Amino acid sequence: MQQDRFEFVADADGENIPIPAVYKNNCKGKMNIIAFRQPGESRDGKKKKFTPAFLVDTTGFKFNREEANER
Repeated sequence: MQQDRFEFVADADGENIPIPAVYKNNCKGKMNIIAFRQPGESRDGKKKKFTPAFLVDTTGFKFNREEANER
């Protein structure tokens, strides 16, 4: 038994996964569906943001390039 395999990326809304038109004729009958969430996306579809490990107050700090490059 030969199995056709198709791979595509789709924006799921929690209930529906749109199938690209190029595959619609091949996607009839019983199907095995395996879904993976895109890296970097949370469950609600929003991009994950990194939270800072710690905050540093740099007000009043003056950077001196010559002093930093001294050995």
